[in-house]
Amino acid sequence: MRLRAVIVTEEHGVTVESDPKPSSDWQNDEAIRWLNVESATRDQLNELFDRLGVDGAALADHITGELSSQWLEREQFSVAAIPEPTAWMAHETWFHLIAIPQTIISIHGAEIPPMEAFIKHRWLDRPGPQPVLAAVLMHLIQCCVEEESDEFGRIRLQIEQHAEGLKRGDESFTVDRLEELMTKSHHMATVFYEHQRVCEGIEFAKTHAISLETHRELFRLGAQNLRRMREGVDQIQRRLEGLQRQHLMDRQTVMESRVRVLAILSAVFLPLTLIAGIYGMNFVNMPELDDAHAYFVVLIGMGALATGMISFFVWKGWFR
Repeated sequence: MRLRAVIVTEEHGVTVESDPKPSSDWQNDEAIRWLNVESATRDQLNELFDRLGVDGAALADHITGELSSQWLEREQFSVAAIPEPTAWMAHETWFHLIAIPQTIISIHGAEIPPMEAFIKHRWLDRPGPQPVLAAVLMHLIQCCVEEESDEFGRIRLQIEQHAEGLKRGDESFTVDRLEELMTKSHHMATVFYEHQRVCEGIEFAKTHAISLETHRELFRLGAQNLRRMREGVDQIQRRLEGLQRQHLMDRQTVMESRVRVLAILSAVFLPLTLIAGIYGMNFVNMPELDDAHAYFVVLIGMGALATGMISFFVWKGWFR
């Protein structure tokens, strides 16, 4: 199990503790913490939550899948399951976001390699949130959404590069790549939708762990912004579907042209094969065999026939 704690205080702003010692005392000090937990077993989670002074068994059972709902609320805590940002992990992976008094906890099933850069870039290199639990929770949601927004920009650029590649006939841009981008965009839509649900749900949370105070409007505006971002994802999904149809049509056109060429070649060689077959029969009474010029006459006739047929197909435009 790997732990990191981001600590927000009025006096010191935002600091990071790489090996924190969770304790129930955290509920009584003036600091607000975001505790990031990666690659923990059920027993480790149970012990962790017990040390923090909340119902460890109920939370551990919920997070490890023994309870089926995505949401869990008690007087002491509130839990929501949210998809990982697209750029962090393989598609369709989720983490749990838990609010207890004075502490936000995120539980990830595996280690997140970009987490160090995420904390530095999103928490330390900018002004931090107020030392209020609702503000820290909103900041964490906003940081995850910004990660997804950055990935949205990268995907949109890749889509336009793919579109240009299709126009140029560049075969390095494949249907498999398009399907990969479509999978990412679908996961991205899920990320925005679930974060929107969290923002809307927190506003009506039935727990003492979260006190919105003056931040209620902030969560409402966050939900509205996420709804608009989902509309942007819908737009790139439509763009991807159009590119996929275009790509398949282009491939179909190429295949049809190849099949057409093969059919023309078959039509040209069919009568030549017939002639060769006739003169390959072993009959005694074949007058042409006694003619000194028969071989050359047949070859010239076969060549003229093939040339005539090819010229006819070219004239009709069948090779285009």
